[in-house]
Amino acid sequence: MDRKILGITVLTSALISWLMYDTFLLTPVFSLAYFPVEKLYKRYLEKKEKRKLEKEFLDFLYYISISFSLGRNMMQAIEEALVNLRELYGKDSKLVADLDNALKIYVQSNVEDLNFAKGSGNQDMVDFFDVYSQCKVTGGDMTQAINAASKVISEKINVTREIENMSSQRKLEGRIILAMPFLIIGFLKVTGPDYLSVMYSTLAGRIIMTITLGICALSYYLVERITRVNI
Repeated sequence: MDRKILGITVLTSALISWLMYDTFLLTPVFSLAYFPVEKLYKRYLEKKEKRKLEKEFLDFLYYISISFSLGRNMMQAIEEALVNLRELYGKDSKLVADLDNALKIYVQSNVEDLNFAKGSGNQDMVDFFDVYSQCKVTGGDMTQAINAASKVISEKINVTREIENMSSQRKLEGRIILAMPFLIIGFLKVTGPDYLSVMYSTLAGRIIMTITLGICALSYYLVERITRVNI
């Protein structure tokens, strides 16, 4: 278990239990939300790592294009790109590590077999080296093909980012709206607890609070599902 996520989940569960039922006894029950929360957090980290790799790959394409325009071959272009990428992102970069391993394993005559791209999880990287491989096999114009592929992939990544930024904005707006009922209840508990006493002391009030909590949970699920963009 991730202690950080567990701690945040327990604190949030205690707050919800206090706001909705005026007791902390239901904290263990709400804390079971740790498992879906952990899953969402892992998905967030994977997405963050993917975006980081895409940014590094965009810079890689830029350096590759420059090298090819100067008459370098792929091996030389990768070597020159690696020097610049190490300065920008350090040795801990996944792309730098993958490229560095590729240079250690493959010789120039087999550079078209850079299979590390297939294990990177980055489809754009795979597509790029597929274009290079096909171009080398068929004897096409390497510089023109690489530049064209770089331009198409760069435009695709930029468009994807724009769509995701718009989706993130709508998602944030939805979360703010979903937080409003809890903020209002918290405000009333602090400024006028008598207004909510009937909600905590009667069966009907507890049922209403439970229904409200269920609606909020369902709304959160729908907001996340609607604004989830798979490209």
